[in-house]
Amino acid sequence: MPRRLALSLLIAWLAWVPTVSAQGPGPEGMSGSGFHGMPPSGQYAGPSGPVNYQRQPTLYEQLLPDSRGPYSEMDSMVELGIAETLSQTWFRADFLLFNYQNPSSRFLGAVPAVAPLTSFDPNSFFPVVDRIGGVRPSLQGQTPSLREGNNVDNNGLRLTMGIPTQLFTFEASVFAMGQSDSDLRFDPFVNVNDTLNRIVIPVIPLTRGGLPSQLDFIAFDSGMDVKLRANLQGTDAKLVFGAFTPNAATEVAPLVGFNYVRYSNQTTISGDDVGTGTSHLIDSRANNNIFGPEVGLRMETRTNWLTLGFEPKFTFGINRMDNRVRTSQIFQPTVDPLTGLPLEADTQSSDRLTRFSPVIDLGTYARIRLAENLQLSLGYQFMATTSVSFSERNVVWDSSSILTAPPLIRLQQNRSDFWTHGINLGLQWQF
Repeated sequence: MPRRLALSLLIAWLAWVPTVSAQGPGPEGMSGSGFHGMPPSGQYAGPSGPVNYQRQPTLYEQLLPDSRGPYSEMDSMVELGIAETLSQTWFRADFLLFNYQNPSSRFLGAVPAVAPLTSFDPNSFFPVVDRIGGVRPSLQGQTPSLREGNNVDNNGLRLTMGIPTQLFTFEASVFAMGQSDSDLRFDPFVNVNDTLNRIVIPVIPLTRGGLPSQLDFIAFDSGMDVKLRANLQGTDAKLVFGAFTPNAATEVAPLVGFNYVRYSNQTTISGDDVGTGTSHLIDSRANNNIFGPEVGLRMETRTNWLTLGFEPKFTFGINRMDNRVRTSQIFQPTVDPLTGLPLEADTQSSDRLTRFSPVIDLGTYARIRLAENLQLSLGYQFMATTSVSFSERNVVWDSSSILTAPPLIRLQQNRSDFWTHGINLGLQWQF
């Protein structure tokens, strides 16, 4: 028994010595060629035999709380969405050249008493009658007209910004036109066809108590000035949704938004009359504020370098109007130059009304791609609305049947259609 034990120990020692001699250093000290654990990539990741591990770089770990807030996991997604939206946001500046509807070419004042009334010729000459002093035999009168007034070639600027999202594109724009000015001058002149060579002066006929009269005129023997002013501004904000005709030659997309347009105009008539010692003034102003929801379509055909579009829109507009008519020294001076006592008080009438005023807006455009993020835009726009107040049509040309009573020139409710159209040229830049 002791011999067998000694023989077994000798055999085990002889087997162990060569193994130790062939052994090399491992990653963490000495290791043999036998099984020393699973390779890093799994049980079957590499061939059997000795494995030489390479030392890996040191890894640092940071302990985080179990909960970092409800939005922490979405930070990267939100930042990515904001960056993508900003990269597609665009800005456009357009130069505008618009024409407005011109003032009414009808003559100023009421129709004087002629027989019949339809035979009155505004271009004809007729006797001048001073309401207080009577007939002026050396003068003839003629009614002036606003047919020379015009609202053409008005310059303006429109700024538009678009922010695309996955559901729609938000667009907001604002525009303002420069003031339209028309200054008309009516000077006295000699009637060379008259045997008496009488002087023709501008006059404004009045009714008396609402009835045609041959005795009531506003005379301007030193000439008359008429100033016409008009201003147009507006803004809108809308959502343009995705096209409901995708992958078609012409994409059609619906849009909804809110629109606001302001159109204000003014007519000022002034001039002196030496015969009565008066400096006449009639000032009429009309402000139209049209606002309401809008709906429409955007139709576009695109190529790599060119985009053609047509955009019809309709606004369910409400017009909030603010009108005023003011007069001074129509028949007599404001005060008596000798006594300082008042002779004729200034008058003023005003009103505020609200009316339904729908707006049709038609725009067409072509955009040429100049660079990766730059486009040249050229377009045409037509806009029309109804129930609009005009200053030159808001005046009631009336006087009292009592000679010493003040004039009855006042405001009336007169509503008309209004339109404007023109071209625009601009640049669109994408961030």
